[in-house]
Parts: sequence; structure tokens; C-alpha cells
Amino acid sequence: MLEIRFDEEDPSTPSIDIRSAHLKEIRFDVGTINSSMFITNQKMRLRLKLEPFSLAVFFRDTEIAREQVMSFTQGSRKVRLQRIQMISESVFLNVNQTEELKTQTMKDHVHLRLRTLIRVRVMLGAIHFPYRIRVSCNMEFVSPLSGGLIDRNCSTKYR
Repeated sequence: MLEIRFDEEDPSTPSIDIRSAHLKEIRFDVGTINSSMFITNQKMRLRLKLEPFSLAVFFRDTEIAREQVMSFTQGSRKVRLQRIQMISESVFLNVNQTEELKTQTMKDHVHLRLRTLIRVRVMLGAIHFPYRIRVSCNMEFVSPLSGGLIDRNCSTKYR
């Protein structure tokens, strides 16, 4: 679960974290990652508009899955839960990457990275200000079938 939390005192620097995710399967033709996105806007006066954005998952530097999230507006004191299912098909991994993924799967620790760029417009009464959030999260999963998230480290950059 990708969690984005906006704060009224400083809405331009929301806290972003991955609470849970599930690596459903790894096959060398198709794979599935299930997760959800949880966005909270707990303050009374802020309204948020998130422009369309995509979440991409990478193994090393190769994109293996992408999910598009449509734009939406979030009112004050609202919570939004967005289901995310990333399915990768026909991903080309070179021989070294394929062997590394097989080794990680056999050792029961699969390392993936999530990247996204989110454009946000914060509305506080008559004041509107836009900014961008660049998110990069390193994730470590137990191998499928259990496929649970065991470690994560997220970094964000704001513009």
C-alpha cells in the first residue's frame, strides 16, 4: 500500500511510504504485483487535485510493470483507497538479469523499485499552488506465493 499523507501546515511536503504490497507471482513470461494506494487529507481547509500519473516497477533498470492512475480531486478530511494491480507481460530481461532474478527468487528475497512522478495542485481557499513529487521506493519481497513485502525504503524529491 503506497500511503500519501498531506499536512495542512506544510502541504508541499507530504509523507510518502509503502505500508504493504504483495508479489503474487513471477513467471518468466507474465508477473503480477498487487497493491493499493491510500491517500489521506486529514486537514479541514486543504483540497487536493492529483493529475494523472503512472506508477512503474523496475527490476534493476528494466521496467517490468506500469499502472496508470487517473486524475482526481480530494476534499478536506477525506480518505481515498485506490486498488493497484500491475501486470507485466513480455518483459525482456537480458541473460544476466534473468539469472539474477532466478537467484533472488530461489534465495527468497526479490528486490524491486517503484518510481513515480505525481503532479499535485493544493487548494487552500483562494490560494492554489502546484508542485511535483518524485518518489522512488526500493522494495524487498519474499518470493511468491507468499510474496509479502519485508523491507522498503522510500525517498522523495519535491519541486
